[in-house]
Amino acid sequence: MIEHLKRWHWCVLGILVGCIVASVSIWSGPHEKPGEDTIRHREFEEMLLYGRNFKGWTVDNVRNVQLHPPLLELYDQKKKANVLTDFISFDFTEYEVISFGLLVKEVPPNTPASGVLKPEDTITIVNGTAVQSDGQVKTALNAVPPNSEVKITLFRGGSEKQVVFKLGEKPYPAIETGSRSPVIRPRQKSGHILPLVVKEARPSLLGKDVEKMSATEYLQKLAEYMTKAKADTAKYPKAMELTWKKAFIDDPKMAYLIYGGGGFVVIGLIWPTILNFLVGAGFGRGKSDQKEVDLAKYKSKPEPKKEKATVTEDDMDQLKRLEAELEASLAKGASESAPASAGAATAVAAAPIKKLTATAVEPPKVDPKAVPHKDRDFGADQGDFYPTEVHGKKK
Repeated sequence: MIEHLKRWHWCVLGILVGCIVASVSIWSGPHEKPGEDTIRHREFEEMLLYGRNFKGWTVDNVRNVQLHPPLLELYDQKKKANVLTDFISFDFTEYEVISFGLLVKEVPPNTPASGVLKPEDTITIVNGTAVQSDGQVKTALNAVPPNSEVKITLFRGGSEKQVVFKLGEKPYPAIETGSRSPVIRPRQKSGHILPLVVKEARPSLLGKDVEKMSATEYLQKLAEYMTKAKADTAKYPKAMELTWKKAFIDDPKMAYLIYGGGGFVVIGLIWPTILNFLVGAGFGRGKSDQKEVDLAKYKSKPEPKKEKATVTEDDMDQLKRLEAELEASLAKGASESAPASAGAATAVAAAPIKKLTATAVEPPKVDPKAVPHKDRDFGADQGDFYPTEVHGKKK
């Protein structure tokens, strides 16, 4: 069956499969779901320009910015109804402030803390007491008896650690610390920007005209703005470039075009080529030498209508002549056979009739034992049922 499929059959099948996949993809909704956080336009712009959000937390690595077609249902306060709207999705890294502590600047050498504490460590707890200043650290250490162990909780490289070291005799060596420092933890997050259906408290960096812009125009203008801001490193040292793309796969027209075209190329062009290569290499049934007859080239034709036979006057005259000849022939044959039949009947009557007599049909049976032994040539005296052998005389 499969070897009879032509290349155009595979092409049609590929397009059909691609359209089915596109329908399933559209029915299942957008590939890139709205992010976990709804970000306002101005907040998104400050994340790109200053590297922080409205909470004051550090943000960087804004990436994977995509514009999605109108597939998200949203309540529009201006229209007082739910509408399908487009949205912008993106990913970013947020450095969340989880607590505060004291930053370590330097650890004196040849002290109990050397090799245990490191510069840039943020100390949060000393022996169960939370600390955020140098005085709190000294007070917590002086409360520990000499030659005793002290347990310190700190953050190093974004992860929490606990270290233990043994103090010596008082007075304890001082640890050079800095000011109060926040403890941050990086988190990978995703967000989305909705259209300007609600008036924002803080206007966009692009001005009031942003409300009249489409999402595509907004991203284009913002990308140009960020390119200029990144060039001014003195004023905007943390500015990031904005690169974005359209999520074509979520657009129904583009989905049918992409998946249908992909099915045409893969199933319609590449797959038949691989099959022909495998068959040519001997991994399948080769083509038959017999020429196949394409019945589609032949068309059936209606049978010609047969004319109904009609009896003419000549036919009737010929039938009458044949009937007359047949009757004459039968009459002549009957007259010739009549004398012969009478002679045969006389001969039969003159023949004598034989009389039946009652005689035996079979000869009378003779008892084998009544016949002398010497005249018998089989072993009936041995109780044989069939006379098949002659027994020798007993010695």
